[in-house]
Amino acid sequence: MANEVAIRHGGGISTDAMGLAQLQDTIQRVYASIESEGRPGRFVDRLPQLPTPPFRRAIQDRRVALHAALRPISMASAEVETVRRAVAAFLGGYLNIKTENPAAIAAGYTAHLSDQPLFAILAALDDFKHQRVVDRHTEDGRPVYFTLDHAPSAYRLLAHVKKCAEAAQVEHHQINRILAITKTTEQAHVSPEERQRVGEAMAKLAGGMVKRITKEAEADRQKTRAEAQEARDRAERIIQDAKRRNSQLDAASQEQAIG
Repeated sequence: MANEVAIRHGGGISTDAMGLAQLQDTIQRVYASIESEGRPGRFVDRLPQLPTPPFRRAIQDRRVALHAALRPISMASAEVETVRRAVAAFLGGYLNIKTENPAAIAAGYTAHLSDQPLFAILAALDDFKHQRVVDRHTEDGRPVYFTLDHAPSAYRLLAHVKKCAEAAQVEHHQINRILAITKTTEQAHVSPEERQRVGEAMAKLAGGMVKRITKEAEADRQKTRAEAQEARDRAERIIQDAKRRNSQLDAASQEQAIG
């Protein structure tokens, strides 16, 4: 993909692969520095530094080029015809797909690829033609390439086309996200003196909290002791009242017995 999609500079087309690679590397590094904050669904992206005007222009041009390259073939009849011819020529090399109506087969394959970009389709056809498509991996991790003896199905071809387009789609997404950022990360730089003052204030606050907690705990203990003593006094009064009533009852009983 690095060589298929060129960068525009000042209205011209640059095919400098090294320049493109450097730009893509910078995009990756800037994208990796994005910080997000907020809650799910309402994240705000920030960068340590907003893109400089030259870099912004470069990635804007790159986005335009990627957008054009990622356009599905269904949006241009000429591209649909290009794919149909390329697919027909590709399938014509396979004995297992010989048919009385090869044009219909090619049209069917093309219909399955209608929402994919031209560059990815052509790249996928070339990968199958030169046996660069990995079909599976063995148990020890060795790749098993797709056979040259049988043509891939339309769905198998579509799956590989999507893989060929993936890198450009990811890059396009990254550029869009970078360009949408308007805020920078704010990092507070605290001097050693300020850190010491803050530390002392925190220590003082912590000490005051400990004293307050200790005072409150002592007050709670005193309150608990007072409530316990009050309960004991109340129980003692109840006991004394009961004894007094029993004595009165005993005295009354004795008087009645004498009388």
